[in-house]
Amino acid sequence: MKNLVLFFPENTNSEGLDDYLLARDRNRREPRIPARYNDFHIALNVEPNEPSSVEEALKSENSKNWLSAMAEEMKSLKDNNTWVLVPKPKSCSVVDCKWIFKIKEEDTSKRFKARLVAKGFTQKEGIDYTEIFSPVVKYTTVRIILALTAHFNWELKQMDVKTAFLHGDLEENIYMQQPDVFVDKSKPDYVCLLKKSLYMSNAGLPHWEALKWLLRYLNGSANRGLMFSKCAKGVELTGYVDSNYANDRDSRRSTTSYIFTLCGSCITWKSQLQQIVALSTTEAEYIAATEAFKEALWLEGIVKEIGFLKQKITIFSDSQSAIQLCKNPVFHDRTKHIDV
Repeated sequence: MKNLVLFFPENTNSEGLDDYLLARDRNRREPRIPARYNDFHIALNVEPNEPSSVEEALKSENSKNWLSAMAEEMKSLKDNNTWVLVPKPKSCSVVDCKWIFKIKEEDTSKRFKARLVAKGFTQKEGIDYTEIFSPVVKYTTVRIILALTAHFNWELKQMDVKTAFLHGDLEENIYMQQPDVFVDKSKPDYVCLLKKSLYMSNAGLPHWEALKWLLRYLNGSANRGLMFSKCAKGVELTGYVDSNYANDRDSRRSTTSYIFTLCGSCITWKSQLQQIVALSTTEAEYIAATEAFKEALWLEGIVKEIGFLKQKITIFSDSQSAIQLCKNPVFHDRTKHIDV
């Protein structure tokens, strides 16, 4: 390492150089919160004081409300026969649990909610569980009901199934620690053998993907919506399909796009890169039409099951070559390699 040598002119007064700073002092700018963080700053001040642990909940001024919410959650778990107490196994890992507290604003009152969740992130796929499934309704089904409701001018009522996730039975043996505050005093060393799917047991990649999708939606589409109204043509299921040939510059794959309407209202749509590289616009349109037909068959089954579809589904495409190929799969030079 080289030594730093300072040279001073002869007429320079060297007194007081011991306190001299190479970087001169200057007045610092007043720190300000960036404008893009204003919403977060306001949310921190307006957000209700929700405890992050059981100890914090019991020490808060709303401790009675939190205890009541925890007791209500435990009652729901027991009524659904969620677990049985068994001796702690030696060869199996035991999942810990946690209480989540939330305050919901309802008109002029506040509702205190407590939910017991399993720390599923401690489980390992292939060891503690294999496949995961969430028994929830598809958004397309909800939009079908909304379209029919608007068309027939029905009265729509909404309801909620409390602890709906408890209706899924477990095939794997999952052991969980007894929840805080509600430990069985006669069996303190026992653990809970789960018989139902407790929330966040078997946590998987879909949970994280759903969170990212929600953030993307709120960032780019929060001010957009769908319009449902009465249709003069009656209950008619219509589809529109198109493709964008080789629009991805990296993989040269084409994009499949389709949208379906019921009673003139949008109920489902898709825009996604195709899995293979199409060799022509006809092939790209044919692949896109195949995806649209698959969705159409599923939609037809749902609407027919509830007894409202009496007409055939019409699917529109702007590719005459793909339409002819769907009607008559003739083997010529451009399509002879298409097997199915």
